[in-house]
Amino acid sequence: MAGQFFFVSAGKLSNATFEDEAKQSIENIKSIIQAAGLCLEDIINTTVFITDISFFDKLNEVYATYFPKNPPSRVVKEVSKLAKSARRD
Repeated sequence: MAGQFFFVSAGKLSNATFEDEAKQSIENIKSIIQAAGLCLEDIINTTVFITDISFFDKLNEVYATYFPKNPPSRVVKEVSKLAKSARRD
């Protein structure tokens, strides 16, 4: 918690498919914020790091299932590597 802001990260991932990891990331965040008395609708901004921008459409599909109305603002960045061996393909 920083003032009125609550910062979290995705935590452990399943290392299955990209979609599975995207879902697991959001589920992990959902669990953390629910424990703090918050919900997904309270999220105002997300930053997503992916290793291949060609996954952007898949990311959007997963994102839309969790944020169907009024999604938070989002930044998506392509990076060469991710911690904890997150998906590259």
